Amino acid sequence: DNRKQKDEIYSAASKIKDTNNSSDVRQVLKSKIQKGSPSNDEIRENLIEEKRMSMGEWRFRTRLILVSIEESRKSSKSINIDKLHIDHISPRNTFGNDEYFEWRMRHEEDGFSDRCMKIGNLALLTESEHSQLKESSFSDKIQTYTNSDISTTRGVAKFDKWDDEAINKRTELMADELIKYWSLP
Repeated sequence: DNRKQKDEIYSAASKIKDTNNSSDVRQVLKSKIQKGSPSNDEIRENLIEEKRMSMGEWRFRTRLILVSIEESRKSSKSINIDKLHIDHISPRNTFGNDEYFEWRMRHEEDGFSDRCMKIGNLALLTESEHSQLKESSFSDKIQTYTNSDISTTRGVAKFDKWDDEAINKRTELMADELIKYWSLP
């Protein structure tokens, strides 16, 4: 697989080297990227179905996805990706911690462990925002989200309640926004 990618890169470089027209260069690159990339529908489906967005090797990728969506909104603030925290809007331990009683009332336990890991249940926070966050209920988190430096996180505060439907809706919205930002014309 690695060899195939290298061959594609060398093939593209060879075609570009023989091209003097900048629009031809763009077309060669676009063609190679499209050939080796999943379709927008495949990306959307994967983001909606993916249940490991904040775990292990996915953690950095997820941060990149969330930052990409943030940057697509043309936020005026610079984002230092190394200083960002990923917050689970509905806490991962919702059904294992008595403190999260209010969260349990808004979610179905069946399938929650997968749903809470979806990109729609994740929000970026700065270090200072993360340190002041109270997790006992969605209403406790709203103030931090409303005043966040991060646009995508402020968007979470626009939801009236945070439940399974909100997670699914935001997952779809974020997938669509990412595709819009990254898709090739």
